[in-house]
Amino acid sequence: MSYNVAFCCDDNYVVPACIALESMLKNNIKISKDMIFYTFSDGLCEESKIKLQKIVEAYNSQLHFVDFPADLISIINNIPIYVNHITSVSFYRLFLPYVINTVDICLYVDCDILVRGSVLPLFEMNTKDCCIMGAYDDAAGYYAKRLGVSTYCNTGVLLMNFKEIRKHYPLESFISLLLEALSNNVFLMGDQDIINLLFKDSLSIFPNEYNYQKHLKKIKTMLFHRKSIKNAVIAHFITHDKAWNPTHFYPYTFEYYKYLKKYILKKDKLLYWMGKPLGVVLHSIEYMYYDVKRLKNKIIHKNA
Repeated sequence: MSYNVAFCCDDNYVVPACIALESMLKNNIKISKDMIFYTFSDGLCEESKIKLQKIVEAYNSQLHFVDFPADLISIINNIPIYVNHITSVSFYRLFLPYVINTVDICLYVDCDILVRGSVLPLFEMNTKDCCIMGAYDDAAGYYAKRLGVSTYCNTGVLLMNFKEIRKHYPLESFISLLLEALSNNVFLMGDQDIINLLFKDSLSIFPNEYNYQKHLKKIKTMLFHRKSIKNAVIAHFITHDKAWNPTHFYPYTFEYYKYLKKYILKKDKLLYWMGKPLGVVLHSIEYMYYDVKRLKNKIIHKNA
């Protein structure tokens, strides 16, 4: 049996991609020789491709670089982006079932993740009656209400039934639905919003331990969610907060650094750790601001 995994990255994200791949393979030795990875040639220089290839070959896995069709790139380039940390490359996942058309079931992962355990249970989940499975987004209630859908998942880790998607949404039909949706909606969260809207009737939820986002709350999480931190199989560094940035502090900082140190210079290693105290201070100020803002809104709502 093959275990297919797809990811999208360019040269700017090749180091996080290497860490995502290596952490997945290292924690899935039993199935690593049966894992087949797919990514796209666009935006990757030969040096970046070699870095990714070396990691995969070290675990006797396979990596395929796929050429993305120019007509689909043209569609993606015309999609407006409203959030700074979202890039056009992330929109490639909208067309994965059609570009990687020899695969039926595929695990899609963002590059800003750290795999800490076995992903085999994901592949063993029943996708017979759905097109996509994902974990609830950390702000699912707010996003679902904004889009007018009943369920909203974070698309950083998805189990995708390519066969069902191609069956129910042939490429031309999917493009028509996409263009219609773009003309009638503002997708603040990019392709994540698009996926949740277009697949609202064929979307299922898997446990959040396979796309753990709670660490965004950092200090609060470390104090009150220790068990879920420990049990997270895939940690996902959502929003602009990324584990490789010096001023950002997470429950998984030390785990992530074990992989990161291979790819950064000695001076950058020093800067990485020097930035952590500042990150704690900035985090405290940020959440103090949001706590005050939430309290103010509650008082206004109560007195209205």
